[in-house]
Amino acid sequence: MAGIKAVLFDLGNVLVKVNKKMALQEFSRLMGISVSRLLSLLESKIEKDFELGLISTREYIRKVEEFFGLRVKLDVETLFSIWDKCFELDEMVLS
Repeated sequence: MAGIKAVLFDLGNVLVKVNKKMALQEFSRLMGISVSRLLSLLESKIEKDFELGLISTREYIRKVEEFFGLRVKLDVETLFSIWDKCFELDEMVLS
């Protein structure tokens, strides 16, 4: 019997609203980098590679640290904790 092997759906801005501004403000405060400089990262190859799964989370963090010349080291838990704050359920879609 052939069963369902996978279910795919689009999460970002479909089931949940994504407010990157909130996360960017938190990263700005933590890293001492302006939001406008952080926005340049969102347009970079680093960000694209990470979104496509071409680099690991640890590699992404290392490249972000290099990109900005950070003295403050990021860790996976902090990255996820801040990033999670930008997601909010879209009640209209879920009802």
